[in-house]
Amino acid sequence: MLQEWKVICFLAELFQTNGIKYQFDGSTTVFIHGVVFDMEDVDVYISYDSKEIVLSMLNEHEMTELKNYNHIMEHCYININGILVHAMFVFDKTDFSEEARDIVYNGVKIHTKNIEFYRRHTKKDNPLIPLIDDWFNRKNKC
Repeated sequence: MLQEWKVICFLAELFQTNGIKYQFDGSTTVFIHGVVFDMEDVDVYISYDSKEIVLSMLNEHEMTELKNYNHIMEHCYININGILVHAMFVFDKTDFSEEARDIVYNGVKIHTKNIEFYRRHTKKDNPLIPLIDDWFNRKNKC
């Protein structure tokens, strides 16, 4: 879990320092909000116009070939210190603030989709649902 946090913080700082619009998404959102589980990869949406600079900044890491996904985005996987990062360069997304928030972890501001969005759009058979609902129950008791 600590290694995932290190990679998330590394990317957040890298993107913020270089003015790159991004947002952690998918199950990574759930992880960032404090739900503990083993992630398969770190999901991050990145503005398409930053694709070349991001790939250049991360070229020292092992990277798969870019693939087009349904004319919505290009994506690849990048291995950063043993953690697989699913980098998704979205064609039309320019606003990364809708239903998103910043979470601070160890002094690093991390921009992520909110957990309510993820819960609303998650299929009912997703194994994270009970963990997310438990998170909401604990939060509502505070």
